[in-house]
Amino acid sequence: MAEAHKNLFGDIEKGKDLQHVETDDKAAPKIEEGVTIKENKHKDLLAEVTQGKELQHVETDDKAAPKIEADVKIGENPMKNVLADIKKD
Repeated sequence: MAEAHKNLFGDIEKGKDLQHVETDDKAAPKIEEGVTIKENKHKDLLAEVTQGKELQHVETDDKAAPKIEADVKIGENPMKNVLADIKKD
């Protein structure tokens, strides 16, 4: 195997004369004639946004809150006692 590597590296070091090849590079994007690029105004927009704006007060009726019926009772979580018992052992 070592001999094969020596032969391979020897061949690589000798080099090889390559033939000239013509290429047709189709990777570049095609931009149609007459297409122009407009000025980017993101800096102006960012400056306007960071200045802030005075907002008007709005009244809302938030109906997203959960409705808990009056007879529902919430007790103490019994897991505290279980965890305390585990820590004792």
